[in-house]
Amino acid sequence: MVAAVRARPEIEAASAREAVMARVTTGHPVVAAGPHAPPATRLHAPPATRSLQLFVADDLETRQVTVVRRLSGAWPPPPGTMLLERTALAVMGAGEGDTLTVTTPHGQPQAIAISGVVHDTALAPAWQEHRGYGYITRDTLAALGEPARAARSVRAVCACTGDPGRR
Repeated sequence: MVAAVRARPEIEAASAREAVMARVTTGHPVVAAGPHAPPATRLHAPPATRSLQLFVADDLETRQVTVVRRLSGAWPPPPGTMLLERTALAVMGAGEGDTLTVTTPHGQPQAIAISGVVHDTALAPAWQEHRGYGYITRDTLAALGEPARAARSVRAVCACTGDPGRR
């Protein structure tokens, strides 16, 4: 489908984008007796569940539409890990080097390490959408229990010339 879109004369660039919604379970340490209490008095908050939109990012280095920029860490994400969008750090309560428990629609809960942080200008901030954004490889998607499938959407950039006769 992407090739057909790219072949159109009015299209400058096009990219496929595959995504799957997942759930993340997080828990954060809570100080039970004040900030200076010894570690033995620290408790863990009850787990919280948050939404996570996972994008298959096999083409991060060649993508021309909805470009994702590396801020830190691995590039691209190593198998079994994910990159987290920078605005999702606070929403997920996690950062580079942390591990989140991720559950996809067809999979079982699995620990996935955050191997880097990226910025995706095509997305609304995670705090606004009340969900995080992660970027994984197709191999990681399969390891999470999701079946192989074709891309769900195509993003395109129009080669606009200002000529009303050409669209």
